[in-house]
Amino acid sequence: MSATSRVILITTSGPGGQVDVGVRSDATPADLLASLGTVIGIRSTGLVAEHQSPPRPGVPLGARARLNTAVSLADSGVADGDMVVFKSAAAHRSEHEAAHRAEYQAAHRAGQRADDQAGQVDQGAESDEPADRH
Repeated sequence: MSATSRVILITTSGPGGQVDVGVRSDATPADLLASLGTVIGIRSTGLVAEHQSPPRPGVPLGARARLNTAVSLADSGVADGDMVVFKSAAAHRSEHEAAHRAEYQAAHRAGQRADDQAGQVDQGAESDEPADRH
């Protein structure tokens, strides 16, 4: 272990399950895969590694980021308590597209609500007469 390397405690996950491990911070996701791939049920072809971190001060919702499998965990910002998730590239793409669809739909609904509220304000300003009159 080099002078700057230390052990970090993380969870590694794949389609076959997950495992909590203590690993050197200078290890790469590729190193993790070589050691744990069969345990978490994934092969090295066509995969994506993702770093997921829990909420922390300054990052109240946690964070997710795709990992370069050749860059060390420390250099990628992986710390104690984080998760490294391995998935097939197709599964990652599908999740990414679903997240974008959900964001678009939420923004569209928010825009519709804002338009509806603006329309209600405009209708109220057009007439001083009570709405019940027939």
